Amino acid sequence: MPARFCGAGKLLVALAFLACVSGVSATNTAIVHTAPWYGLHGPDQAHDQTKLTTRPSGGHSRPVVDENDEERGIGIGDIPGAAQLIYKMTSDKQKAANRLFQHFNLGNKASNMFTNAKFLEWKKTVAMSFKTNPEAANAAMYLTMKSQLGDESLAKMLATEREVSATASTAKELQAVQFAHWISSDVRADGAFKLFKLDRGEDNIFARPEFRSWISFLIRRKDESPVDGLLTTAMMYGLHAHYSDEALAKMTFAAKEVPRSSNAATKVQNALFSEWTSKTEVDVFKLLKLDKAGDDIFQSPTFSTWVLYLRELERTDDDLAVKIIAVLRERFGEGDLAKMLYTAKQDAPFADKLVISNLQKAQFTRWREQGKNPARFLPDADPTTVAIVKSYRDFYHS
Repeated sequence: MPARFCGAGKLLVALAFLACVSGVSATNTAIVHTAPWYGLHGPDQAHDQTKLTTRPSGGHSRPVVDENDEERGIGIGDIPGAAQLIYKMTSDKQKAANRLFQHFNLGNKASNMFTNAKFLEWKKTVAMSFKTNPEAANAAMYLTMKSQLGDESLAKMLATEREVSATASTAKELQAVQFAHWISSDVRADGAFKLFKLDRGEDNIFARPEFRSWISFLIRRKDESPVDGLLTTAMMYGLHAHYSDEALAKMTFAAKEVPRSSNAATKVQNALFSEWTSKTEVDVFKLLKLDKAGDDIFQSPTFSTWVLYLRELERTDDDLAVKIIAVLRERFGEGDLAKMLYTAKQDAPFADKLVISNLQKAQFTRWREQGKNPARFLPDADPTTVAIVKSYRDFYHS
């Protein structure tokens, strides 16, 4: 049996038993699968109740998680031999962990808690109390911290500390217990999204450690490797519940440039592109609110995302430029678009300048093919107009 299945089972068992002796019934902590794991609606995922068996170990029966637990969850109430473990995990140990946490006043030391000397002493004391069962020690620590700090605050703390080398080990151990608790409580993608407070309409949630922990929870929720498929479906379900396509396009464009968030941002962007395939380029233009943009549209990350999407559909840069120009001309008009392209070409960075140059070339090509005189829609004699007319004449005679 893969090691990760055993580890998840032990965490759930330890957590459930400690919850029992702390006043939470086993019935309340059992996993319930009445809807897909990634939300209240979506593709059906059938899950049966967990089957557990006992195997002899030193003359005693001990609970063993069935190999299919990855898909079915763990039914705490069906575990044989529970009485033996409950006997070992008395409520006195949990109460002692709570009292010592309060005695050290750790609830008021949330900042840098994991490097605090008193926290380290508390952790060591709890570990010694459960010296033969480290999973139970981690569960006891989690239950204490949850009761003292609140699960949302603890979630934020663990997400932050797991990305700090000095505290990563402890944070990951406690976060594993937290995720096991959420899973046993049937928390799904959107529920965890809210617990991590990612639903606040921020500019770039990809930059937050809580977002990366949310992805880890989605992986743990199905106990699968971080690949496409259900994981991406769950991720998009949670994101779409709180963010528009426009907001996601902005965030993914920025997050793709950051190594730590690039992978997740690329997955989200690719998922958006897949969702847009049934729409026209004009539909997506409006979906991203680009029809409301002004003459600074070429500086917009949503415009860049729209161009990237169209690039997936067109074979050549020339075809791409023709399609973009057609949409922009409808929005801004021939003359204003010509001025916008000229101005953007002067100010744009080198990479963007190439894109703008291709767009201007597409516009000039259309003028030449249709025998259009730019003076008809550029009546002003301002310096920009003069420069555009000169550029077009140079292009015409090239």
